[in-house]
Amino acid sequence: MNTTTKSTDALERDEQRLVELFSKLKSASLSTTMAAVGLFMPIPYADAETNASASDTHFMLAAAQTSVTQMKLGRLATRRGNRAELKEFGRRMVNDYASINGDLRSLAVQKGFTLPKSLDEPHQVIVDEMSALRDSEFDVAWIDGTVKSNEELAASLRTETTKTSDAQIKRFLDRTVPVVNGYLQCLMALKQ
Repeated sequence: MNTTTKSTDALERDEQRLVELFSKLKSASLSTTMAAVGLFMPIPYADAETNASASDTHFMLAAAQTSVTQMKLGRLATRRGNRAELKEFGRRMVNDYASINGDLRSLAVQKGFTLPKSLDEPHQVIVDEMSALRDSEFDVAWIDGTVKSNEELAASLRTETTKTSDAQIKRFLDRTVPVVNGYLQCLMALKQ
């Protein structure tokens, strides 16, 4: 069975599940019904319905999780950081990663899929663990964790640069790589 047939069969099963769900929820309010439908809709992967390769789709999904995590960690730094430069850096992160995430969301829509708005479990654990820390313990852990996360993102961006042939994704990477590399330099200075 080829990928298109698998994708078509999966879409037909999903459509049938939605029809059954709507018939069961006739008495529910519109907002309840829409929320329920959102919970059962799978995150689409590159298939006959999207304009992105599986690799590009996977990259965008992972990069979106990282950018949202970085925004949340930036907010934590502005509230919990003990050093003024850490708080300022956190504010910059919130703004820059919000922009990166917005670019990713727009790109995903152009490619025919939607990025999740909430964090997956591993990324949420990072935010939760960081939220539990206080004082200088927070500062040290935040800097170390943010360095690691930005190093991983930089590596992912470099890999995607060599793998993708999509012109729109290449433009996104051309704008994003310098931002992440700049963050790594600033974080190393904060670490001193």
